[in-house]
Amino acid sequence: MEQRKNEGCLTREALDLKALVSRQGGSDGAAVLFYNTSDGTATAGEDYVAASGYVTWNHSDTADKVIEVRIIDDDEADAPARS
Repeated sequence: MEQRKNEGCLTREALDLKALVSRQGGSDGAAVLFYNTSDGTATAGEDYVAASGYVTWNHSDTADKVIEVRIIDDDEADAPARS
């Protein structure tokens, strides 16, 4: 069983970042996915609110799930993203 983030489904709406997560590999049995934010080009507490938790699918559940991260709107210009 595989859970994955759909790369094209990140949106910024009303200062929330929403990541759509899909269950792959069938729907037999329950499945659990743990997620945890980590700093990269953004810093928890300054740019976003750190988040972690579980996304769960019950047996035969194939519905997409959404993980939300609150963006901190500080009206400050951010440094360019690193590549």
